[in-house]
Amino acid sequence: MKDAFKDAEAPPWVIKDLVMSGTVTLVSAQPHGMKSLSWLAACMEGVHTRKVFRHFEAPDLRNVLFIETEDPEWLVKKRIQGLAKGLKLREGESLPGFHYTCPGPFELMQQEAQLERLIEEHKLDLIVLSTLQNLLGSRNWKEQGEMADVMAMLVRLARKCSIVLLTHSPQDRTQKRAIGTITLGANCATHIHSEKSQKGGSTYVHLKVDSKAGSAQTDFSVLLHADPKDNDPVRSVRGLVYAGTGNRGKTKEQKLREAIAENPDATVDELAKIADCDETYVRRIQKKLNNTQEGEEKMAA
Repeated sequence: MKDAFKDAEAPPWVIKDLVMSGTVTLVSAQPHGMKSLSWLAACMEGVHTRKVFRHFEAPDLRNVLFIETEDPEWLVKKRIQGLAKGLKLREGESLPGFHYTCPGPFELMQQEAQLERLIEEHKLDLIVLSTLQNLLGSRNWKEQGEMADVMAMLVRLARKCSIVLLTHSPQDRTQKRAIGTITLGANCATHIHSEKSQKGGSTYVHLKVDSKAGSAQTDFSVLLHADPKDNDPVRSVRGLVYAGTGNRGKTKEQKLREAIAENPDATVDELAKIADCDETYVRRIQKKLNNTQEGEEKMAA
């Protein structure tokens, strides 16, 4: 007990500001939000360069396991081939420390011993699980009673090897969290919510980070790098690169205009939550849109 009153050490990051040692990190995004691609790239880059997104330090990341249950193996292999080119690996060259598997859906609760064996055998520092809904069998992820032992198992496993758990977010864009029981995130030391956007032909992923230990990077974007000479749209991806703080894919007004168009019956408060802005700004843009519409109607008359 006396140790608790001594000076505490800095958080033991596996990936600085993103993934803490001995914990579960919960990553949520809309379907096709590039969460699997982003974290596959992070795994490969992390063990090869000791950095993620060319920005976040990962000096002790040596061995990772990426488990894909959603996308088919051929798709994952093509992604790996493209990302390997982005890392300047020669064709056919291996990437020591990087492991992946595409088993399809399986019941996580039946695989604890197998995962522990893999952690020990490969001396794993990080496991990425993609995605939660394919690991539950017949369990209802909206029911705390059915999810409690799943999350308890993940917490146990994370004490041996940090885990990044990928899952979907609700279709309701005001809820920037993981889908399922609201208590799901209570077991996770870090929450990351990501959203894909496009601007001027470029594709970005905007990430918001909420960590129990605090993080120097809580709101930033990464830019998708692709080789236009590669005719295969999957294999052409070369990586994702840190693009600075804030949402680089859309301006605040663009996000709000889209929110208004997609949710015509939403209240001012709901629109503010969707577009990450204050209610005063919502009213200002609504007035601007109304004035524009009135002007167009007068011209048409």
